[in-house]
Formats: sequence, structure tokens, C-alpha cells
Amino acid sequence: MLLWITRPAIASKAILVVFVVLCLVFGIELIGISQSGHTQIIMLYDVIPMPFFLAAIWSMRRAVILIGRGGAVESLLSALLWRVGVSLFLGGLALVFAAPQLVRLFTGSGSFARYDSSAITVGVVGLALMIVARVVTEAGAMRTELDEIL
Repeated sequence: MLLWITRPAIASKAILVVFVVLCLVFGIELIGISQSGHTQIIMLYDVIPMPFFLAAIWSMRRAVILIGRGGAVESLLSALLWRVGVSLFLGGLALVFAAPQLVRLFTGSGSFARYDSSAITVGVVGLALMIVARVVTEAGAMRTELDEIL
């Protein structure tokens, strides 16, 4: 049913639309925070991790374009998994730890960390992607070594 969206040309455009919309929302939130001062400081929870999540989305778009052009999947996969993993891991950390600390810094009160199951999940998935990227890289190196021997 949704197989048409998995075509690289269509998927890259769809990802670009999502990226642009999120960039616009990010800009609007930044303007809102800068103009309102302490009254909208709670918006930091959404703004702080956004650059990391945008980086993950952009990396995915770039990978989809390269796959559509017939790029080397193995080397692409490892680099993609690493970049997306790092971005998601840092975004999760930023949402759980950095945003509450900044709110605490600006307001003088608040928690040291924020319990957000979705942010924790995103961070754990990011860490797992980093581990898988390392395994894919090592497997590629082993295969290259075996090919040289045989």
C-alpha cells in the first residue's frame, strides 16, 4: 500500500519536506523564546535537541539519495548508522539532561533531569545504531581481509 513512498526519489522529497517544516518550526520557537524572555523558557525542552534530530533527518535524506543513485550500500550503511546514531543519542541526552539544566539555570528552579520515555528510547536506539555501525564496519574489514587471502 505504501510501497510508492519507498522509492528513493519520492522518499528523499518527503524527507526534505519534513526537514524544511521542522526547520521552520525550530526557527519560530527560537524567535518565540528570544522575544518572550523567561515566560516561554519551558520551550527549551523542544528547542535544545532539535539540531541533533535535524542532523539525523538530513543524514537519512542524504543516504536515500545515494542509495537511489546506486551508491555502495555497505560503506554507506555503516557511515549512515553512525551519523544517525550519534545524532539520536545526543538528541536524547539533550532532551533528558541538557534542557532541564538550562531551564534550571535560567529560572533558578527545576529538576536535574527530565523523565521522557520517548527521549530515552530515542537515545537508546541511537546508541544501538552506533554499536551496529561499528559491527558493520568490522564485518566489512573482515570480509575485505578474507577476500585478499582467497
